[in-house]
Amino acid sequence: MKEVLQASWERDPCERAAFLEEASVDPALRSRVEALLASDDNIGEFLAAPAIDLANVQAAGASGESLTRYPAEDSLLTGTRVGCYSISGVIAKGGMGAVYRAVHENDGRTPVAIKLLKPGNDTEAALTRFGAERQILARLQHPNIARLLDAGATETGVPYFVMEHVEGMPLLQYAAPLFISHRLKLFRSVCSAVEYAHRNGIVHCDIKPANVLVTPEGIPKLLDFGIAKLLGPAADDAMLTSTAAGLRLMTPDYASPEQVRGEPVTTATDVYSLGAVLYELLTGQQVHHVETYSSQAIEREVCTHEPNKPSAVAGNLDPDLDNIVLRALRLQPQRRYPSVEQFSEDIRLFLEGRPVRERLLADAGRPRIRDSCEACCP
Repeated sequence: MKEVLQASWERDPCERAAFLEEASVDPALRSRVEALLASDDNIGEFLAAPAIDLANVQAAGASGESLTRYPAEDSLLTGTRVGCYSISGVIAKGGMGAVYRAVHENDGRTPVAIKLLKPGNDTEAALTRFGAERQILARLQHPNIARLLDAGATETGVPYFVMEHVEGMPLLQYAAPLFISHRLKLFRSVCSAVEYAHRNGIVHCDIKPANVLVTPEGIPKLLDFGIAKLLGPAADDAMLTSTAAGLRLMTPDYASPEQVRGEPVTTATDVYSLGAVLYELLTGQQVHHVETYSSQAIEREVCTHEPNKPSAVAGNLDPDLDNIVLRALRLQPQRRYPSVEQFSEDIRLFLEGRPVRERLLADAGRPRIRDSCEACCP
């Protein structure tokens, strides 16, 4: 129950029912989890922090000392400190924790983003995954990935890490008024970030438009490695995924068939998710249309349904773009692009007006008219 509750907490309240349905949780267990979630949502500030902490905070107001407090209401964190950082507001909230805007006390100007676990969310699974995300970010230094700046623990032992603060616009919103060629160049920058992560033995596992922000300078930044997976000898599934039976951490609208089936993920998983993002960039529609978020509906849509050609949805798209997108969205991982690099390279060839490799491969597989004629007219 603890692990199911933890995984539910990590989702927005509007997504929890669908998650529990998709996870096929035992009805009795689900009822208990829903009751606990409801009580947590309604508790307000009462018992949000130990009474002694609240008393110390009040005392600090008179003495001038700087103490960190962690009430349930995120807005009350504004003006408090975490380590040497002063919190100025909330950027985003989730079930497991929240991301806050802050500045270094010695700077006071340059904003950063601090990710903090939610009070009471210090289960072994949550702490392990939080530490894993921090470990992964520490390995990544790329201009299109929000970088890790600092990490530590608060005076009460709550872990946190500090990231580059990205002031930007969501990918789809930024790209909407752009020409197709500009959208493709933007997308190639995202591919560059994912390719870099793969070279460092990391699969993102949650690539979607919401996890890409574009700065005012037009630089996309890939965010949220919260469910990323390490590849090779460094991998530790127990560290990076939930051990609860049936729980699959993913975003169904952009998840690959192997993720939906609970199979091992590889770099091909990110190729698929990138294909789903490109599909939406080109057509304005998601590649999947899941009517109900039950495990059966998701598996039926993602694992058996071949997507329509982008040109059939948006019109006026070059057939080469159809070939590129559909290659990335193949149901079988081995039939997709072997790497993000090759995926991005075909887009580069298209932008340069040169034949893309996927078209050449498709043409090579089609019988020539003369060959067909010779077969029946020796």
